[in-house]
Amino acid sequence: MLSIMICDDEEIYVKELSRMIKEELEELNIEYDLEACTSPKKLVSEYDKREDSIDLIFLDIDMPEMDGIDVAEAIRQIDEEVTIVLITSMEDRVYDAFGYNIYKFIRKGLEMEERKSLIRQCIKYVEGKKNIYLFNTEQEVLKLRENEIIYFEIELRKFYMQTTKGRYRIMVTRFEDILEIIKNNSNFAMPNRSTLINMRYVRTITKDLKILTDFSGKQETILISRNKKKAFYSKFVAYIK
Repeated sequence: MLSIMICDDEEIYVKELSRMIKEELEELNIEYDLEACTSPKKLVSEYDKREDSIDLIFLDIDMPEMDGIDVAEAIRQIDEEVTIVLITSMEDRVYDAFGYNIYKFIRKGLEMEERKSLIRQCIKYVEGKKNIYLFNTEQEVLKLRENEIIYFEIELRKFYMQTTKGRYRIMVTRFEDILEIIKNNSNFAMPNRSTLINMRYVRTITKDLKILTDFSGKQETILISRNKKKAFYSKFVAYIK
């Protein structure tokens, strides 16, 4: 279950944003707890007293009682893990938020479909942080979040996992074993019979059937086989919608 908080002093915008968030969560079939707060001071004062943690916070920057960036700063002193998204109608304030690990900025003036697309990206990002998997490697049991896994591949009948932390050989014998571990997570897809990639890291698909991916300052190219093209494209489109 995702726990989400909206903090905005304008009731009208709170209702509009709540509706859009609910629509995306329900379409993604994700259980959620959605709260709204119109007092940023109250949010900050009660944050560390909460029994349940919050996964995702949507904060309006322009609030008279307490600036949204000040709220983000205060929350970061309490919670380094929560994902913070800033809502703004003042683009020049974006630069003031650097240093507070803000995941994304959403402009109020965007068309509704653009805002919903960004909201969906935020939800998928947080969901990826919550999904945790265990893999047996040659030397240890590795605990990884979904968003730390880049791809799996088979080489000379051995399976390897490329992650943001490094490359590991994992003790499985089939791709079906991996799919069982990740519970057939739909964010992963096979561009060819030797690779299973996290769609989060697919940056570009070229006309000559190549996937361009980048991570940890590196860039890699993965080929899409022609017999996997249609299924992979369908997965990619579903992921980015």
